[in-house]
Amino acid sequence: IYGTCYVPTVFPTYQAFGNWAHTMRKAYIKFRGGKPSVLTTYRFEALDAQGFIWVEQEHLSWRERFLQLVEFQKQFGHCNVSQTHGYKALAHWVSYQRA
Repeated sequence: IYGTCYVPTVFPTYQAFGNWAHTMRKAYIKFRGGKPSVLTTYRFEALDAQGFIWVEQEHLSWRERFLQLVEFQKQFGHCNVSQTHGYKALAHWVSYQRA
């Protein structure tokens, strides 16, 4: 949670933030479907650039992310995960582990 862009819907410490994240996720479904939404292209791009988790199931356990990193290292020969090329969530996780 802290140091990542994963905001759970149930977030006792900051429930208003959890509610907002839930609203953004619901708006994302409409946005993705081409329906009117409070989520504009600008807002989507801004949140997505920060690694906002759009689908809560995308939040993987530490071990699952670690295994992704192992596979990444096998494929590329290093653990310097870039936020580009489809590895945004893994890059955020690696950054958080280094902090």
